[in-house]
Amino acid sequence: MKHIGSIVLWLCTFIYMPSYSYASELKSFTAINYKTDRKIGDVKDINTLKIRCLETKTRGVESRAGLLSLKTEFKNLEHYDVAITTGHGLIDKTGQLRENCTVIAHGQDDRDILKIIFANDYMSASTNDWALIVFPKFESVNVVRYTTPSFFDIEKFETLADLNTDVLFAQAKGLFAGHQTCQILPREKGGFYDEKYAGILSHNCKAFPGQSGSPVSSKIEGQDVLLGIHLGQSYALHNRTSSPTKQYGYFRIFDDRMLGEVSKKLLEFDGNTYRR
Repeated sequence: MKHIGSIVLWLCTFIYMPSYSYASELKSFTAINYKTDRKIGDVKDINTLKIRCLETKTRGVESRAGLLSLKTEFKNLEHYDVAITTGHGLIDKTGQLRENCTVIAHGQDDRDILKIIFANDYMSASTNDWALIVFPKFESVNVVRYTTPSFFDIEKFETLADLNTDVLFAQAKGLFAGHQTCQILPREKGGFYDEKYAGILSHNCKAFPGQSGSPVSSKIEGQDVLLGIHLGQSYALHNRTSSPTKQYGYFRIFDDRMLGEVSKKLLEFDGNTYRR
């Protein structure tokens, strides 16, 4: 296996249609435990944000998000923080936008989500299954803020996957660290053959309901770099002729198309709408 820091400037490609894939299930919680169950995995886990949306007075669902480090050109966002997550975590079973959603972070007061900005042509479990959430700025910096990669070509990401490059992922049940180290894999591992899935890669990280939107990241020159966000699980034949079905995670990479769309949407955000 290669470490990403040594190969960020060069990189191959594999694809195909999953035998069966789905967006990750959302974790349910009871509102009565809301105040006592605020930790994101381990108390030391500062690498993800938790999104909680109430469905009724007593129940709700949760997912994850990665906090972005915004560039100075986004003057309209100087009073706000922005995180990226999956779109399906913010849509209910009837296709309606979830309401009463808050952001929970390690060592921070909860933040109400002020604005949800969906990807163009949003569709669950697709390359357009992502959304931006905007909320009042955190006062301190003890939560990881992710930068975007210095490379954005799909081909470079796919070569990293071909090399089974180590990445960091959110804590999973049974793991003691705030992050787990795992590998990104060619998308053919998860069954993604069709070209319409360009922008998705597989991974072997342990993921559970409630981890939709978790950052897939790497440390590069001391910075936390967001490579993509976890979308869900897929089932595919590891060997088409003899091996049993195997489950893999898959994630949306932060490529040039996604970067351009994210930047455009953030520049269009009118922060004055929410100023008091």
